[in-house]
Amino acid sequence: PHHTVVASPALTAPRSAVPGAVGGAVGPQGPHVAEERAQVVLNYQDRIVRLNIGGEKYLSTWETLCHSGVFSSLLKYKFDKEEIFIDRDGAPFKWILSFLRAISVGLFSKNYAINILEHLSYVERLAILEEAEFYEIPQLLGILKAG
Repeated sequence: PHHTVVASPALTAPRSAVPGAVGGAVGPQGPHVAEERAQVVLNYQDRIVRLNIGGEKYLSTWETLCHSGVFSSLLKYKFDKEEIFIDRDGAPFKWILSFLRAISVGLFSKNYAINILEHLSYVERLAILEEAEFYEIPQLLGILKAG
């Protein structure tokens, strides 16, 4: 499967907050929030990183990925727009990327991580721990190893 989500959930304006959406409605946060989110999305268009993790395709941004020690080091040497292939299991990477996105926009917390992890199977949590170790994500490792 191809995963083409680029915008972090916290940065993606809900449909009701987009000017011109049904009836021109603006979300409860007002037009300034929608405008700020739109500017954030526009600003990272040239910072998109294409990933192939074990055959599964992902897109993210340089800023999001740099919350991982491995990606932070890797992206210092990767300047072109070519896809980066990493020979790791692609399935648990969706969770790794979700946690990196939460860290990137300041939504990550112990409770945030626990609320997600408690709904996953033991095997999925082990896979996420292994990937968090590989990608060097200290915020997530501290929670996984404590639990």
